[in-house]
Amino acid sequence: MKTTTVQDVMTICVWVGKDATFKEMAATLRENQVSAFPVLDDGGKVIGVVSEADLLIKQPWVGDMTACQE
Repeated sequence: MKTTTVQDVMTICVWVGKDATFKEMAATLRENQVSAFPVLDDGGKVIGVVSEADLLIKQPWVGDMTACQE
């Protein structure tokens, strides 16, 4: 039985550094059409993962809340 590796399932090699800004992370998601990517330290070691969901909960609401009221 063949063991599946990360290389087998990763479609492209995309990552951000530990000092990436919110805008840089959002742009990385959009431009690469991925839903998550690893965060690397200065030595290239994985120190975390950022997903669309992580960014969505940090995004401030900009809009009119009266549309949500009945």
